[in-house]
Amino acid sequence: MERKTWVRRRLGLGALFLACLLLSLLASACNGTPPPPSTPPKPTEAVVVQLSDFQVKDDLAKAWATLSVMDAFDLLTTGNFQDPTITNWQVTTDHSGQAQLCPDAHINTSTQTCADVACRIYVYEDTVFGAYPCQKSAAGTTGCSLMGTQAVANCHMTINTISASATGLGTWYSLIYLWDSQMTIVVAGEGTIEVTPIVTLEFEGDVPPLAQMEPLERALAARRLEIRERVPGESEAVEIEDGKAQFLYTAPDAKLEELGLDPDLPERAWHPTDQLPVLVEQLRIVEPRLVPWLERIWERARLDDIDLGPRESIVPGDQLAVITYGEAWQDPRLQESILYAVDWFLLTEEFLGEPLRVQVARQEPTGSLARTGPDAREVGYDPEQAKALLEEAGYGDGTAMVLLVPAEDEPLIEAAKLVVEQMAAIGVNAEVKVLPESEFVDLGRLLGPTGIPAVTLSRR
Repeated sequence: MERKTWVRRRLGLGALFLACLLLSLLASACNGTPPPPSTPPKPTEAVVVQLSDFQVKDDLAKAWATLSVMDAFDLLTTGNFQDPTITNWQVTTDHSGQAQLCPDAHINTSTQTCADVACRIYVYEDTVFGAYPCQKSAAGTTGCSLMGTQAVANCHMTINTISASATGLGTWYSLIYLWDSQMTIVVAGEGTIEVTPIVTLEFEGDVPPLAQMEPLERALAARRLEIRERVPGESEAVEIEDGKAQFLYTAPDAKLEELGLDPDLPERAWHPTDQLPVLVEQLRIVEPRLVPWLERIWERARLDDIDLGPRESIVPGDQLAVITYGEAWQDPRLQESILYAVDWFLLTEEFLGEPLRVQVARQEPTGSLARTGPDAREVGYDPEQAKALLEEAGYGDGTAMVLLVPAEDEPLIEAAKLVVEQMAAIGVNAEVKVLPESEFVDLGRLLGPTGIPAVTLSRR
């Protein structure tokens, strides 16, 4: 009883905080508070950088690429990149978020472009690429990607990530590295590509939440990473014939177990790209960058006359994303209760007009998302089980919850009424807040310290 009284008192203070917060947001909008300074405009064209000595060594970081600011742009067009004192330089992506690297010692950047050489590396926005601790030592033509995506065309080289390395023999392939899940996805479009997975990965000290950082901060944090153990597994090679592109995904064993992906799509094996949506469907709620990165890869392949299959096939249809925010949801019993508390099949069929997949995820203290269980429709509607889990976690009748719904989705606003009704049946008072989806994350984080469980609904 004392626990429940304390919870109600805490939730009452939280509700007061929420009201003040919402009033503050409204006042800012009405008073015309000036927006924060905007990022300088991107250049029309990406910088082409010559990498005369493209090697990764423990003691010397030769090259790295990430989204940069305008004041570094001019510096990149000059200079001797063979100078060992120049250990940290950047490649500025263009207005579309792309840059090109040409690892060719003979290119003259004053008169040539990447189109004039065979080997090209396309680096995309949000990517951290260069000479970081992908492995303890490396020699030869090697690069390291700690986050993001790049496509490699006609290069005899190896690209490493924290969880894999991929070697192409003058072929076309692309790597995506997803930081939060430590997953590497390799898409092979032409020629022969070999991937060596990392089955065990342990870092020294705390690992920063790179995915939540601004690109420059992310790159600096990445350089400070130290690996305690990095154990490779058995390599898998594929030779692409007749334009039948394939993909492979891998992550360390501990991460794969945590993710609990579809066993019908085994990891560390090559699959036709028409099966890629099976993986995307399970990952995109916790790795929101995945879909736009894949779209960039498919567009790059088209420009390079590489057939990766129909572009439409890489992106599954809409799904309902249910994301929980706040310390309360760290309790697995409370997190599980929301699976049983709502008839998700009825909600998607009756209110949204189609039986959408329902993915539930929890925001971690680091800001990353952790997937919770399977499609919530498969769990089944069981309010008694939901109420029992709620009470086990110390939350009884009168528990408050904030339900954030996007102003842009009228059917989902109507569907939220069913959520309110069914949460009330288990003793939870859910208050709906309708606001632009772009504000969900910031408001969800602000609600966390209040003790009020917050949930967002959106279609993705």
